Amino acid sequence: MLRNAIWLLLAFAGAVVLALLLRSNHGNVAILWPPYRIELSSNMALILTVVAFFVIHVVLLAIGRTLSIPQRIRDYRERRREKRAHRALQGAVLSFIEGRYDRAEKLAANALAYGTERDGKGAAALLAARSAHRLGAPQRRDDWVRHASGAGETQAAALMVQAEFALDDRQPNRALDAVDRMAAGGSQQPVALEAALTAYQQAGRWDRVLDTTRQLSRRGRLSEEQAARLRLLSYQRMLAERQGDARSIRELWKSLRADERKSPELAAPTVAALAQAGSSDEARKIALAILDAGYDEATVEAYGAMSAVPPRQRLEQLERWRTRHGDKPKLLEMLGRVCASESLWGKAEAYLLGSIAAGDSVSARVALAQLYEAIDRPRDASEQYRLAARLALGEHQPLPGAAAPSAQALAAAASGQQPAAGPQAAAVDDDAAPGPLARAAAPGAIPGPGPAAAPSPGGALATRTGGAEAAGSQGGAPAGSSPPATGAPSTTAAAASGPAALPMRPDGAPSVDPDPGEAEDFGLVTRKD
Repeated sequence: MLRNAIWLLLAFAGAVVLALLLRSNHGNVAILWPPYRIELSSNMALILTVVAFFVIHVVLLAIGRTLSIPQRIRDYRERRREKRAHRALQGAVLSFIEGRYDRAEKLAANALAYGTERDGKGAAALLAARSAHRLGAPQRRDDWVRHASGAGETQAAALMVQAEFALDDRQPNRALDAVDRMAAGGSQQPVALEAALTAYQQAGRWDRVLDTTRQLSRRGRLSEEQAARLRLLSYQRMLAERQGDARSIRELWKSLRADERKSPELAAPTVAALAQAGSSDEARKIALAILDAGYDEATVEAYGAMSAVPPRQRLEQLERWRTRHGDKPKLLEMLGRVCASESLWGKAEAYLLGSIAAGDSVSARVALAQLYEAIDRPRDASEQYRLAARLALGEHQPLPGAAAPSAQALAAAASGQQPAAGPQAAAVDDDAAPGPLARAAAPGAIPGPGPAAAPSPGGALATRTGGAEAAGSQGGAPAGSSPPATGAPSTTAAAASGPAALPMRPDGAPSVDPDPGEAEDFGLVTRKD
């Protein structure tokens, strides 16, 4: 309102100024057009000139608008088509997200038919291709992809879609070809590296899987857990391809980065592969470097199973690691296995019982059962196999209704006598051959004693129970006979007593020190806690 009043005042002021100027103007304008002569005042001539200008302007504007009517109609129709195309494309996207892929493909086709923009057509074609892929129509899908490949800015997107479709079809070579074309075009994106990683896995190119995992890890596209899992998987597959070739395994190990060679997850399979290939010295060096820096169960197991290394050297090294890392279950188990391989039955049993007390495991139970088989104690071996089976099934506690040991059985075990055979004990035949589970060959299985390994007349298996050693009979027993029952309590009672069945150290850990006599025979010095 105020603005209109201001303009009105300005108009009046202009009119007053113009009237004052024209009032003092007495000039004439003569127009000669023979035989005509027209005379006008200068004021009239000025007014007519302005009016003529406006009339001509309006006429020319009307003519221009009349001539532009066809183009305006074409523009209107094009805008209407674009509006329909955008509406159809929006509906196709929503239908695709909702999972209505048939409707999404139809709407994308409509958007492609209505649209005039090149990039918009490419996006609609890619959406239709994805919908056809979800519907399981590869022919239509490929047709849509070819249609989108000719678009301008959607070529990289079309290649990415082709790579994804090839991966879903289990065609890694086609996927890698699409990724390579993307890289050649200068559009190497992290999502393309992820597609390449999957393609390399499908193609079995594990060296490229390892390299791509490193790149994605540097870019932050993989978490630490994912990167470690992929590194371990690719490295294990490359080790499997080089199985038995120590030189290739060493080259593969040296090709790793310095931080990767410090990883116990990669060192453990390397130690096992080198030991299997006959390069025990190199495997031993790697195991020492890893275990001197920190504890790793897999590396301990691989080192303990290296039969090329002398047993005495393995025992000494395992004892040093025990001093450094403490009584770890796997470490004690490997000590027991090495002692059992040298027929040091008392030491082996003490180590294995200590491993079970530190952390119960199926492998330690099986090793203890194999040891009892080797020294002709089938009843205790069967009990350990039963406990190992229950542990493998996740049953750590006795099943409901299981009979607890009777007072008579506990008293008989404490006095060194054989308890009366109950319903469960009667089912176990000492002379029966062990079943397939007991005789199954497993890595690190304890060998049975040969004729030279039979119990000697003066040798008795010593088992520490509650801090006291129960020695076997000193009488002469024939070769191959079972040790007297008076000197060896049943394993069931020893296992049921848990850590209390072993002498305790000052730090509270169960003591599994070997028998001094056997340590002297083997040339080892018993560790003093």
